[in-house]
Amino acid sequence: MRVRPVILALMVLAFGARSYRLDFQPLWFDEGYTLFFATLPGASISAGGAEPHPPLYFLLFKLWTLGAGFGDFSARYLSVIFGTLQVPLAWQLGRRLSGRSAGGLLAAAAVAVNPFLWSHSREARMYSLVPALALGFSLALVRGWSDQASPKNRWFLAGTLLAGLYSHYFFALFALMPALIVLLRKPALRPAVVLPGAAYLPWVIWAGPDLLRGAGSRGESYQPLAPPDYFLGYLHTAAAGEACGAGCPTGTAGVALLTAGIAVAIVTARRRPELGILLAGLGAGLALGFGLQLRYPFGGYVRLQSPTIPVLLTLGVTGSLNLLPAGARLGLTGSALLVAGLALVGAPGTMREYRENLRPLEDYRHLARWLAANAWPVDLVVCDFPWQVGYFLAYLPEPRPSLLYPPNPFGGDSPFRRKTEVWYPAYQALGGTGGGGLEGLLRNRLVPAENRWFGNTRLLRFAPGSTQARWGRAEGPGRPPRLVSWSLPAAAVDAGRTAVVSVEWGLGDIPRSGLKAFVHLATVDEAIVAQADVSLDEFPGTWIRVGLPVPPGTPAGEYRVWAGLYRADTGERLEVGPQPTPDRRLLLGTVTVGRPEIPPRPDFPPGAIVPAAETHLGPLRILGLELFNVTSPQLGDRFRAGDVVELRVYLAGADFAGRLTLRAEVDGQPSELGSLELSGCYPPYCRLPIRFSIPAGRQLRLLAVLNFSPAGAELGRWNPGG
Repeated sequence: MRVRPVILALMVLAFGARSYRLDFQPLWFDEGYTLFFATLPGASISAGGAEPHPPLYFLLFKLWTLGAGFGDFSARYLSVIFGTLQVPLAWQLGRRLSGRSAGGLLAAAAVAVNPFLWSHSREARMYSLVPALALGFSLALVRGWSDQASPKNRWFLAGTLLAGLYSHYFFALFALMPALIVLLRKPALRPAVVLPGAAYLPWVIWAGPDLLRGAGSRGESYQPLAPPDYFLGYLHTAAAGEACGAGCPTGTAGVALLTAGIAVAIVTARRRPELGILLAGLGAGLALGFGLQLRYPFGGYVRLQSPTIPVLLTLGVTGSLNLLPAGARLGLTGSALLVAGLALVGAPGTMREYRENLRPLEDYRHLARWLAANAWPVDLVVCDFPWQVGYFLAYLPEPRPSLLYPPNPFGGDSPFRRKTEVWYPAYQALGGTGGGGLEGLLRNRLVPAENRWFGNTRLLRFAPGSTQARWGRAEGPGRPPRLVSWSLPAAAVDAGRTAVVSVEWGLGDIPRSGLKAFVHLATVDEAIVAQADVSLDEFPGTWIRVGLPVPPGTPAGEYRVWAGLYRADTGERLEVGPQPTPDRRLLLGTVTVGRPEIPPRPDFPPGAIVPAAETHLGPLRILGLELFNVTSPQLGDRFRAGDVVELRVYLAGADFAGRLTLRAEVDGQPSELGSLELSGCYPPYCRLPIRFSIPAGRQLRLLAVLNFSPAGAELGRWNPGG
């Protein structure tokens, strides 16, 4: 059998599987950090910053972005390359350990289909580079053990060891025992481990204090794991992947298969000393990692043990080939069954990542699409976290707004000194901003204009106070509540920008609690172009100042500004003076909408999801929504009349009870589309999928209503198209 064409086919398979739908899953926090660090000078990438890992991968990634850019697909492509290289390295290592071509072929197959290695070859982190270097180091060690006089073997050993040490701290835990054995048993190979250790020592001295300080101050509240939980969890994840959770039925089978494979490798280690050396590295790495998590508990510990996983697979697969020298076919059959079993165990988790968005509440693609359609390049996006900057680098097309982190509003590129609009993605899942901190500063210095939910993130828009304003004052007597004075923009407001309106109300003895004020920007024929509804409790005095974002593409011309008051619980408008209209509102004047000098980014494609401006549904909070076309999946979130779609509404609350009903208004005609019980949801989050058929009509408006609350929340408006 010619093995090389088969290995080439396995590499093509691994490359294709890892690169297919590479940008389907949203970026996650650590990938955002990777993208952010690529914008920093080389010396600032790690140690002393937020990134605790050594710098090799980040330096390679920084060079990669110089040519490939910051897109989410291109950012992950470098990991696909490293993941594909694991296949030929496993082949060479398996062939050396077993002494047979079949052993190398089976080891390459096990690495190619392993769900853990597959998944981490599809994200912009070092967890595909480190396993490749671990395989290279192991291969160099096996080669050098039998031919220590070869300069090529010594250079290969030194290079992979040094690169591994500068890629991940846990690589040192895995390499420690093999390096000590080499020092004691192979004098000719000593320089190949001593020199990399000496070159690594300056980094340890410089970065070690920051690493220990960061490990000792982690705030995730992880608890140390007992030995069974640690080692069984490791085998479970190594065999079935991280997508296979605690209740995954294939996880137990994966643990049994890996345990059997490594047991065979231990039995046969006496016949192949190289096997014993690598087993010692695995054991020491896992034991030291267990000890570290007792002192510094952390999550994702299996990810940190990524150097050991491809070596574990290779040892388990090739060990059985040496178990029964007289029964070669029996050993080959056992190894083949082990590889086939591991492939079946990992398939469910692997396939899930192709089909289902595993982090919908953390998906910034809808947020970035909204920002791209409404923010201008002269605007400023102020971020609380470095990973948010990374997300926007990947998802926002050029020219993008300026991205500011760390948020220092009193120095440098201050959002309070620039006469432009500021966007603030307030991430809420880690405790949130609660209106304080930077959000409080922005609210005190600028004018709030929008507050939209996208999953776990609120996107707030702030506009600078108008330097050119027209002031008005209502003269004459009148009983409270009454309009006292107001101001409107004196200069034209470009489409896509924000009109800042100030209104002073005289309430007299009327309690302000439960009252809301509204301001509408409308056409001559009463079509509302922009609106703001705010609670008077949010403002300490009688003045309220609101921003009215004028939608991109609004035709130039004169628009009327109306204002009024209403009760939040009933929606009843109050009669205000002086001179109210029959619908209990007051005309403040007109605002001129002009043609923008700087065009915004293109608008949303038809049918894109825009979260509702109203963020509460009774005691629940609407986090966001997704729309999936079941009839025509290729259309994504676009649809036509008659299509069956699934609407996924994401809610947050302290308790979930009652029934949620989805209602529609099609060209103004109401209808009920379906309902779901909330009893199956558990705090703090709930995802409700409702399927329905798109009614025929030009305008579709969706509302969500709770059975015990009369108020509903608008989910969005769409124009079904072909």
